Amino acid sequence: MYERNYELLRSKFSEFFLPTLFTSMAGNICLFVDGLIVSFLIGASNLAPIQIVAPVITFVNLIYWMIGLGGSVLCSVAKAEFDDEKSNSYFSTSIISLLVIGILISIFGLIFSGSITQFLCSSQPELIPEVTS
Repeated sequence: MYERNYELLRSKFSEFFLPTLFTSMAGNICLFVDGLIVSFLIGASNLAPIQIVAPVITFVNLIYWMIGLGGSVLCSVAKAEFDDEKSNSYFSTSIISLLVIGILISIFGLIFSGSITQFLCSSQPELIPEVTS
């Protein structure tokens, strides 16, 4: 009965896909260039401690991305439904959640930094002093 028009969906997908792709690529290129600069300036042996901590940074960023993107989608849907109160509620909840989780991760990291370092450096214990410094 009704014919769907996917032109709007295609145009919006194209509009948002490329910036998202380039942002992701820029983040990965930054890590690569950072590794190159560190290895050239202070030596390849000092690159290992930086790369050992990279999974922790990626995990924390993953949490922030999930909450931030999820909150923005919920906020946008509420805005599209002209429900400003719900939209503001989603936005505030996302921001407060990110702040609380950030504080908890910081406290957890400070308290258990030795255990986290030993876990990450279990295959190369000689790197523990370099990672903690």
